[in-house]
Amino acid sequence: MKMKFFSKNKYLFLTIIYAIIIFIVSAIPGHSLSRYKILSFDKFLHFSVYFGFGILLFKANIEQLNVSERNILILTIIIGLFYGISDEVHQLFVINRTASVYDVIADFLGIVFGTVFIFKLSKKS
Repeated sequence: MKMKFFSKNKYLFLTIIYAIIIFIVSAIPGHSLSRYKILSFDKFLHFSVYFGFGILLFKANIEQLNVSERNILILTIIIGLFYGISDEVHQLFVINRTASVYDVIADFLGIVFGTVFIFKLSKKS
């Protein structure tokens, strides 16, 4: 019974674990050397992490919700955006960390591209 529950909710669990990892990494005190640069390796990391988050979140929403894939795509982007914003707000309370609008933009673009990527991929199969 436990394996059946996990297999039915595997993307939900993976998405939660991924979100927790993002939170933990964001809680590490440090300096952001590129906080004012629009294009930097830091922004690429934000984009990449949220690209993966968008894929997992889309798959979790497909797994859990009984609505159209188009609506799931929109919902995934909205949830991802709010998680990215909350991550930046969280960093306001971490020593030597700051919030950045540019980080939110990179997170948002990662969510959008990841979600659209998996949406298009699911349409092909």
